[in-house]
Amino acid sequence: IDINPRSEEVACISDTVELYENLHAKLGHPNQIVVQATAKRLGIKINGTENRACLDCALGKSSRANIPKFNHNKATIKGERIAIDITYVNHPSYGGAKYWLLIQDEFTSHLWSFFLKSKSDLPNIVIKWLNHIKKTTQVIVQNIRCDNAGENKKLEELLTAHEYFNINFEFTAPYTPEQNGKIERKYTTLYVKARAMLNWAKFPKSLRNNLWAQCANTVIKLETIITNHATNPIAAELFYGVNPPWVSHLHIFGEIGIINDGSTAKMRGKLTDRGLVCIFIGYPENHASNVYQFLKLNTQSIILSRNVIWLNKSYGEYRNITEVNIVKVTEDGDEEIEIQEENEIPELVNNDQEIITNESHNEVSDSESSYDSDNQIMEIIPTRTTRISGVHRQLRNLTTSYNPDPGASLENEEAEVAMLSRVFNCETSMVASINDGNPDPKSYAEAK
Repeated sequence: IDINPRSEEVACISDTVELYENLHAKLGHPNQIVVQATAKRLGIKINGTENRACLDCALGKSSRANIPKFNHNKATIKGERIAIDITYVNHPSYGGAKYWLLIQDEFTSHLWSFFLKSKSDLPNIVIKWLNHIKKTTQVIVQNIRCDNAGENKKLEELLTAHEYFNINFEFTAPYTPEQNGKIERKYTTLYVKARAMLNWAKFPKSLRNNLWAQCANTVIKLETIITNHATNPIAAELFYGVNPPWVSHLHIFGEIGIINDGSTAKMRGKLTDRGLVCIFIGYPENHASNVYQFLKLNTQSIILSRNVIWLNKSYGEYRNITEVNIVKVTEDGDEEIEIQEENEIPELVNNDQEIITNESHNEVSDSESSYDSDNQIMEIIPTRTTRISGVHRQLRNLTTSYNPDPGASLENEEAEVAMLSRVFNCETSMVASINDGNPDPKSYAEAK
């Protein structure tokens, strides 16, 4: 008898028939290809519909659909499609704004920014911007891409009712910011640059929070004049055809300048300073190229001026501030860096000098500060002093001296008692004086 071994080993359980749903569940809910291959290997015949979806698999394996990496419907002219988005900042600016509205033209990548106190202001701001763009550049916006927020729905309602506009809205899918990814990614870039500019200026925390809107506006303007290649036109040239006038007068945000705003034009005194210390915070709209926006340090008000002498110093260098970085992680997962103010060379006061107190001799606080309650700005002047109230100050200056009688003898107790009696009965034995710096006598005994 010839025995021929099998060329392939096949694991066969039995010639059983299983429903596809049951076998799919028994095998741990694999995909259809795995179920079919396993059944063939084990010799199991499948009965039933194989294309039927499994509810348990759908619930357990649900995931987001892939987003196309390429946009095949890009804008080809100015205004064909604009994107709008809004973000929230947890610190009100000098104008009270907490929301940053960003508008971007898809074709030229030109940016515009507006700062709002409330989200409900968005529809009116966008409508005013549409009218301004159409009037100044003859650009007609055709499509607006945005998310499904309530303020955007309100904007659609107002524009639909307005006969002057014929704009189509392209709303993104819920929880899919990738469909408006160009402007979403731009926010990340702008926030990074704004934090870097604030870090260079070394503003204290209060000033850093109040100036975020001015810093963000400056970042937007600078974004329209930069390019990643020398041969590529910038966004301002593509949209308006010319560069902004302030391009030839660039300065660093947070730089210190001495200005004359006209308030000292009238002679107030021969020794009165004519200049004011200010911080450069941006470029104003619709002004000459050499006009700048400043924050006055003495009044915390925002002014415009072209009469400036630049010190080429940041606010931190002017105040002799060394930065102490404190990194905090916010609820959104972003890192927030705070700059604390610290004087490099603290002012020392000699403890031997006389310390001046007020007339009521009230205790002085540990830190002297100049505080402006209207603008929440505190300038700390560190000093190392010893505060003494009126009574304690007099006690510190009180000195005593004991002049014993040289003829006294302490050989026995009677001599000691006699010596003490002579001391207390003698006017010149115990002398008390107040060292207040006045050489004049304090009593009749001293004058003799």
